[in-house]
Amino acid sequence: MAYIGATTSTTAGGTFTFSGVNLGHAYSNRIVLIGIEGGYGSTNEHNINTVTVGGSSATLIVQALGGSTQTEVSGIAAIALATGTTANIVVTYAGTISRSTIVVWTMQRSSITKISSQSATNSATLSFTLTGNSGGVAVVMGGSTVSSGTYSATASGFTVDSTGNYTGATNDGWIAGHVSPTTTSNAIGTTTAALTASRAALAAVSF
Repeated sequence: MAYIGATTSTTAGGTFTFSGVNLGHAYSNRIVLIGIEGGYGSTNEHNINTVTVGGSSATLIVQALGGSTQTEVSGIAAIALATGTTANIVVTYAGTISRSTIVVWTMQRSSITKISSQSATNSATLSFTLTGNSGGVAVVMGGSTVSSGTYSATASGFTVDSTGNYTGATNDGWIAGHVSPTTTSNAIGTTTAALTASRAALAAVSF
């Protein structure tokens, strides 16, 4: 598995088009994983409706809605894509939100069939336990908005690939990373992200 990069947008809307996103090297059995974080909308508007890569539909595997009015969302989508090194990635939400981030990883697998997925919401420390297999991988995507102060996040149990604050909205941000089992089956234990958060959402999936 490889972490490719992260792209953010602070142009409010219901559809976010991330143009010319780097997909890394093209190879057979390539699965493109897209972590998605959306911040600061109104009740129920954060649901991720669709994700496309180069015009083709990706499978939304898991999403988590954070906050009592669902003002934060984190999700993970996947698509089998053996060709192409860049593509437009388009994320549509159920309504207008203020900002969004996508994170791209790639992995070599014959299918996008998951082993396990988990989500957690509404806590300064979010945790979950995933089932995985030796030689497999899990990816994590999360984010939160704090009512005051500056967003920050730390991780336990996974490697952070990307984290940051939105330009012009330092109270809102994201964290993304991965964890790989090593020697035994079911080797992914409890994984946590500590957020300065009042509205938080964390999603993870293992393959």
